[in-house]
Amino acid sequence: MRFTPKISLFLSLVGISLGSSAKSGDFLQSLGTAGSGVTPVNSDSPDSGLLERILKRPSWLGGVEFTTDADFLLSDDIDIQRYSANLEYERGNDLFGITYTYTRYTVEYAPTSLGFENDLSEDNNQVALNWTRQWNGSYSSVFSASTYEGFTDFRSIWTSEFFRQSFGFFPEFEDPDPKGFSLSLGTTYTFPNQIDTLRLDFGFSQDRISPGFEVSEFTGGLDSSNDILDTYSISLTGDFYLTNKITSQWFARVAFVTDREVRTQIRTNLAWSLHDQLTLRGEIGASFESPEFDAFFGGLSLNYQVTPNLEASVGYRLYNDSGEITTSNFNTAAPGVDTSEAFISLLYNKGRHSLRASLAFLDTDFEAVNVANIPFQNLFQDRDFVAVRAAYSYQF
Repeated sequence: MRFTPKISLFLSLVGISLGSSAKSGDFLQSLGTAGSGVTPVNSDSPDSGLLERILKRPSWLGGVEFTTDADFLLSDDIDIQRYSANLEYERGNDLFGITYTYTRYTVEYAPTSLGFENDLSEDNNQVALNWTRQWNGSYSSVFSASTYEGFTDFRSIWTSEFFRQSFGFFPEFEDPDPKGFSLSLGTTYTFPNQIDTLRLDFGFSQDRISPGFEVSEFTGGLDSSNDILDTYSISLTGDFYLTNKITSQWFARVAFVTDREVRTQIRTNLAWSLHDQLTLRGEIGASFESPEFDAFFGGLSLNYQVTPNLEASVGYRLYNDSGEITTSNFNTAAPGVDTSEAFISLLYNKGRHSLRASLAFLDTDFEAVNVANIPFQNLFQDRDFVAVRAAYSYQF
């Protein structure tokens, strides 16, 4: 199943992304729905859901499957709700999928000095389409397309309010209109053992983000940063059984983003079946971009098959980065951050029905802001989040 609490989901929502273009379009980038192809455009956070699926080889659903889930990310001044519904239909060698996702952000804006407090609410709507074709026993391909309207993280909402209060009286100022789309094409080769696979993906996405503003020292008017980001990416993923008890996934991705250096991400997942009812899973990875960005992440989880129908999981994950790179006029880039997540989840399967519930506790610890981004000191404060998720799936 696709159900899992994900640090990637949390990281994108709060504005931390391991491989995407600019973090102005991220929010610890996602309450992600990576399995359904609806990760927010430009998202490149690690998909922890792969840990859950790594021992379960992809299979054709055989008919129709409907999945719906609800995610809640809550803190003292920021609340996020996300709801999604996914429908997949198999016909012959083709598998079609469509997903709709709605996200609601509620932010208590509090300026550091100038300006006034304000309660903000923003909506995001996403639609994603997927088509998978099994050409023969060795090759399959998948095409995905998605589009969204609205802010994709709470940080963009916060910075947009700062620029509106600071520069909204200039005639050149325009309210942001964030939106975007993505396209991807991939092909998978299944080795003769019908177990190991190798997948190559190409992707393109375009995001209209919330720009930064500053007063021109030459004209006295208002200048804005680039608000259109194009991202081209290529990735390679390999799934391999190392022994009859250990399986692995290896992932590498490079992304080329407007006005940025190349960003590289690597990741390894391992799963070790300790015995029939107990599985230990681990993940480690990193992301790099010149001249000085680096991020590292990892985690462990333990899955126990309580009964034939009930599975329980507990885990802990860590993330660290050195701080963002930005080309915006104002320095809205976050300082370095340490993030941790402890979670517990239950998965119940009965016939055609599957139900998952999970609870996670997340903590962000930012480094001190520098002089350039003191106006965003309240944005980049340490926060504790509680994440709650419930998901249901039915196979017709």
